[in-house]
Amino acid sequence: MPDQPTAIVADDVMETRELLRHTLEKCGCNILCTAEDGDDALEKVHRYRPDILFVDIDMPKKTGLQVLRALKNASKEIFVVMVSGHSTLENVQTALEQGADGFIVKPFTMQRVQQILAKYAQTQKGA
Repeated sequence: MPDQPTAIVADDVMETRELLRHTLEKCGCNILCTAEDGDDALEKVHRYRPDILFVDIDMPKKTGLQVLRALKNASKEIFVVMVSGHSTLENVQTALEQGADGFIVKPFTMQRVQQILAKYAQTQKGA
């Protein structure tokens, strides 16, 4: 993998945020910070400019999909991974159609997180 990618983890459930942060760190990711709602996530993305944003679909203030749309509309060059415990086909399709680069279903595995990071690394080779 190229240099350690930087990431922000956004989820309204503290235990999920911490578990994903810990898993990403084990996979070689540099976690810049975490966010507990959609507004907080957008503000921190603009402030810290991470390579990757892991964002829960169901969050207060702004949903993960609203955060995704805001970032893609602003032409932000950021790899956005949706995280959800409600992984209906519709949720996955909507997220991918709106520009999400990946999707992780809760409860997630380290293997799935590694697959997402490998996909991110592939996008960087083509950049």
